Amino acid sequence: MTKHVPICGALVFLAACAHDYGPIGPAVDEAPTEVQAALECRVDVPRASMVCIPEQPAPAAGVAGAIVGGQDEYIFLESSNVEYAGGVFSANVTVRNLITQTLGTEDGLTPHPAGVRVFFHRLPTVTKSNGPGEVTLREVGGQVADGVATFTSANQPYYQYSQVLAPGKVSLPRTWQFEIPATVEEFTFGVYVSARVANEKEIVDGLKFRAQTIAAGSNHTCALNMTGQLYCWGRNNRGQLGSPDTTRRSTPTLVPDVADTTFAVLSAGAEHTCALTAAGKAYCWGRNGDGQVGDSTTIDRYSPTPIRSDSTFIAISAGSDHTCGVTTAGRIYCWGLGYTGQLGHGLPADRTYPVAVNDASTFVAVTTGSRHTCGLTATGKIYYWGSNEHYQLGDGTGTTRYTPVPIADTSNSTFVAVSAGLEFTCGLTTTGKVYCWGRNQYSQLGDGTTDNAPTPVAIADTSNSTFALIGTGRLYACAITTTGKGYCWGYNGSGQLGDGTTQPRALPTPLAAPAGITFTSLATGSSHACGTTSTGMAYCWGGGSTGELGNGSTSGNVYAPTQVVGVTNFAHLAPNPAAEGSPTPFPRRPFEAYAYAGKLAPPRTGNV
Repeated sequence: MTKHVPICGALVFLAACAHDYGPIGPAVDEAPTEVQAALECRVDVPRASMVCIPEQPAPAAGVAGAIVGGQDEYIFLESSNVEYAGGVFSANVTVRNLITQTLGTEDGLTPHPAGVRVFFHRLPTVTKSNGPGEVTLREVGGQVADGVATFTSANQPYYQYSQVLAPGKVSLPRTWQFEIPATVEEFTFGVYVSARVANEKEIVDGLKFRAQTIAAGSNHTCALNMTGQLYCWGRNNRGQLGSPDTTRRSTPTLVPDVADTTFAVLSAGAEHTCALTAAGKAYCWGRNGDGQVGDSTTIDRYSPTPIRSDSTFIAISAGSDHTCGVTTAGRIYCWGLGYTGQLGHGLPADRTYPVAVNDASTFVAVTTGSRHTCGLTATGKIYYWGSNEHYQLGDGTGTTRYTPVPIADTSNSTFVAVSAGLEFTCGLTTTGKVYCWGRNQYSQLGDGTTDNAPTPVAIADTSNSTFALIGTGRLYACAITTTGKGYCWGYNGSGQLGDGTTQPRALPTPLAAPAGITFTSLATGSSHACGTTSTGMAYCWGGGSTGELGNGSTSGNVYAPTQVVGVTNFAHLAPNPAAEGSPTPFPRRPFEAYAYAGKLAPPRTGNV
């Protein structure tokens, strides 16, 4: 019996060693004051499974001389080849480093003798059996754990991973083994993790921020952490950062708490931002001169403000000067600037509050461009409304539409995502192919030409990739493959294509990302883009004169992905089976359109 099982729950990094590099730890049967959170691991012997969960709540006090972290936040423990045979339960366990520093070294380079250690602060205890019997740790190659027979605060059993683990790197596996009599069906034990880093103060006292959603506007960026807290950075002239001032920020800054709200979905427009709570309530803030905040006024808002609606939303998209959302009933509502029909209610008129789009289809996603809007139905069809002077509606005409019309898709594709740019649009099909249509003066359609396309055309992808995510900016587009590789095309004057140059690209061109980077999310703004990686890091590139790259600078553009600073790490996405209709090996993350959000059971607002 063989399985591949993530070890779930919060872990702790403690100072790895005393001066003699021997193991340390809290006394047995005492609550360790320096431990923020430990793991209780439970083993089901007949099922050959091992799952670990937080063992105790975290105390308020900080931890001196330690890295305070957890599973999926600072490290990722994973087990494989889990099996029970011949009275021995075994699992190959690896440690992945998710922080921005190297683990197992005090100077960032030289290996530390203690390496990375997983301590057993509580030895196995039988919790279910059909007779007497005890579980004991078993040595493998003489290196299981020091002091198994003398389990004391100064000498505890542990597994040691001796490699230096650079950010994102995974250790070689250690085989954890337990001797188990046939009578034992279930047992538990407790562990924590320790390792040295060069700058432990940065980890202990630094910003604790794991983003589950990232969104890029014209000159600002926002992200949500895993507990629904909101961070923003960049230009703030109209309150788009959600702060009670107009001061720009060049690193992620926590937006003041909104009472009784936990945000789950996020979208950034030109100079306004919108988010949905976990309960589906919509908030917007920033520029409101055209009613795009949706609170029945045209007054700029400097903090998250509820829109005037009693509807429950599953998706939201902030455009240049208007906003749209999808309700749990599959209806789309829009508000803000509407003179070119982008609100879809049948008239060339603005609205300062949500109004229903004139279409009875059941929608699961919406995306807003500059002067046009697109909805994706539950059956994978795309409908458009608004300005169409450059064929951005994809219906084969140049006629402005005040109510939804279907695109003229000659390929008869089923779409799972769609993203609206300035005057063009791109869609992603169930087969992982990207089609674009509309204006093409800078080859933003990715077909190798500069000819406008009145109907969808396939991008000229010479790599023959299968794509999982798409995003469109002002005059460019990007896509992420199922293997996490990024490609961009179109205008590149600010470095928004991230290929290390400012040359426009007529064909999809790989990002000049650091070696080993695997992207799992994407956000495309006006002239900058961002992505989060499988190792929990965040990178931005392109225009950076107002701090929107989050790299601590407002000095100018960056032409290749650069890490966001002041952030411990972003969300780690462990591989999971693809969702229905999805070509990806990992969950789709929200960026512009939230395809198939309505199909999830139970519904999970904003996760696609």
